[in-house]
Amino acid sequence: MNYKYIMSCKFTLIKNIIGDICLNILDIDAEIIAKCDVTMPSIKFSDKFEFTSNHAMIISASYKINLQDTANKIINEIQKKSILQDISDIQFTSGFINIKMKKEFWYDVLLESAININYGFYNFGKNEKVNVEYVSANPTGPMHVGHARCAIYGDIVCNLLQKCGYLVTREYYINDAGSQMDKVVDSVLFRANQVLNNDFSENMPQGFYPGEYVIDCAQNLLQECNNRIENIEFNLHGFVINYMLDLIKQDLRKLGVNHDVFISEKKIIDEGEVKKSIDFLSSKGLIYKGILEKPKGKDNNEWEEKEQLLFASSKFGDDMDRPVQKNDGSWAYFAPDIAYHYNKYTRGHSKMILVLGADHKGYKKRISAAVNAMSDGKASIDVKLCELVNFIKDGQPVKMSKRAGNFLTLADVLEEIDPQILRFFLIIKKNDTVVDFDFTKVTEQSKENPIFYIQYAHSRCCSLIKKAKDEGFEMPNESDFEKYIKFITHEKQTEILHKIGQFPRLIKHTCSSAEPHLIATYLLELVGLFHSLWNVSDFKFISKDKNTTYANLIFIKSIKNIIHSSLDCFGVMAMERM
Repeated sequence: MNYKYIMSCKFTLIKNIIGDICLNILDIDAEIIAKCDVTMPSIKFSDKFEFTSNHAMIISASYKINLQDTANKIINEIQKKSILQDISDIQFTSGFINIKMKKEFWYDVLLESAININYGFYNFGKNEKVNVEYVSANPTGPMHVGHARCAIYGDIVCNLLQKCGYLVTREYYINDAGSQMDKVVDSVLFRANQVLNNDFSENMPQGFYPGEYVIDCAQNLLQECNNRIENIEFNLHGFVINYMLDLIKQDLRKLGVNHDVFISEKKIIDEGEVKKSIDFLSSKGLIYKGILEKPKGKDNNEWEEKEQLLFASSKFGDDMDRPVQKNDGSWAYFAPDIAYHYNKYTRGHSKMILVLGADHKGYKKRISAAVNAMSDGKASIDVKLCELVNFIKDGQPVKMSKRAGNFLTLADVLEEIDPQILRFFLIIKKNDTVVDFDFTKVTEQSKENPIFYIQYAHSRCCSLIKKAKDEGFEMPNESDFEKYIKFITHEKQTEILHKIGQFPRLIKHTCSSAEPHLIATYLLELVGLFHSLWNVSDFKFISKDKNTTYANLIFIKSIKNIIHSSLDCFGVMAMERM
């Protein structure tokens, strides 16, 4: 028997069968059926139903027909299908069609999850290309902790998608054009003169970058030009960009984050790609000269009515049309971004994920409009926003870094916290919620510490397998798993099997929603059930009955697989001993 994908297939099969019944027998519109689903709503199943369908509820509401009659028709047809061999009971209660499966079904789930180390992480992607852009911090210095959350979130989303069969490009957009880069270059040049003259008495001009790393860059720059200030113009901009980008890459490596591609904004502009993309949109009739309405809240003396070159982004769901060129002929801020995403699309990326800080909330609609317009709706972009992280130590906010000058660096944090701990705690909550990171609490070894709680569960699995071996119980061969699993009979274990059964569908949903915090939440629930077995008086993992002990070893292996593969997706080690 091939156990691979059992749970995923059963979910899909039940949903498809109900969908086909509604479509072909009840003559329901396909768009209505697409709104319906089959879910596993609860983990406490003792005498309850395990799958629930909302088809009858949605159909009756949409067509204004009797709910009970609709449910009865669906149930009558389900009972004619071959899937009935897996169903022990099916009823209509509380507006839902509820299904309970036979115990043999859950034994199949146990087999699959114990045999397959990557149970749940199936080939949902089928080699579909996905471009994920994340971090893209301005190369003005080392990374600050605000960048860390975007970096970790983006990296874990990439890990998840790759693990599920997507072809992922990990991309970093280098914002190396514009006034910010001019300021950092001027800051380095200012420091170079101070280093050369060994005189740091003059304060830096307002708006310059004050961190010690700027002095380090200036010293390296002077070495390159043999301490002759007149030689600095050789390629000052390029030197500073590369130096700052190297600092960022070093920080990312410490965090376990990597990128496949680095794309330069300056190169896109210099090679005429902005004009090319704007001309392309113009050929579609989407670029025009016009005057935007006065922004709300602007005083008369703060706003000037002027004709500008505009992109008709409001045709694609944006709140307003967007300027792409200034009066002086230079490109507006948004124009290079249009060109960059046109560049992504022409490289073959029709599915894109863009990870930004929460301060870019207003950017979502305009970039989505640009991608939609340039691809004729053939490409999509999912803009994900990462909220702030508040770092706390001893009840107080962590102070800014002297080395950075005005912010807390990622390197500062990683000197005190293992990067794996940081990775886990910055993914445990949804990306668009604020996180309080307490340096004291995250290193505690207690059940109040989520990562310790999960790693301890994996360690317990390893310890139980070793203890059983010491007592003469080797892990059975996979070919023998099927004959032992029927000895899993304890109610608490059955409850955990139902939880294990939820995992493949959770992973599929997480892939489509790019919400890896759901995996962390699931793990905490799973290991909570597992740890609770030690408080059950009539249950022992290793017993005198060899069949029960072998069955329990298979059960342990299943839980161990899920913890290991999930933590691997997070870039966190699954501890074998603690």
